[in-house]
Amino acid sequence: MAEIIHVDIAAFAVAVERVVHPELRRRPVVVAPVGPSRSVVTAISAEAWEAGVRKGMILARALRRCRDLIVLPPTSRSTRGHRARFAGFCKIFLRCWSRRATATPTLT
Repeated sequence: MAEIIHVDIAAFAVAVERVVHPELRRRPVVVAPVGPSRSVVTAISAEAWEAGVRKGMILARALRRCRDLIVLPPTSRSTRGHRARFAGFCKIFLRCWSRRATATPTLT
C-alpha cells in the first residue's frame, strides 16, 4: 500500500509577507502581477476570501469587490527565500519518511 503526503499551502506567499510585514496581518491581501489588464489573483488571505475575492479571479474584479485590497507582486525576494527553505525542509522530511516507506519520495 502506498503512503501519500500532500502539503498544500494555498496562501504561502501571503503568509510569508505577513511574517516579514506584520502590518499586513488582518488585512485583505492578494498576490497578483500588477499592470496587465487581465492579471489573475494567485494567492489570497482569509480576509480577502471573506470579501468575495477568489483565487483565479481577474485582479480588476477583485479590486472592485474589495476596495481596501492590498496587492503584492508574485515573486518577492522574501517569498523566494522562504519557499526555498520550505522545500529544503520537505526534502529532509521526505528522506526521513522514505526510510519507513518502500516508495521513492518526490517533491513537486
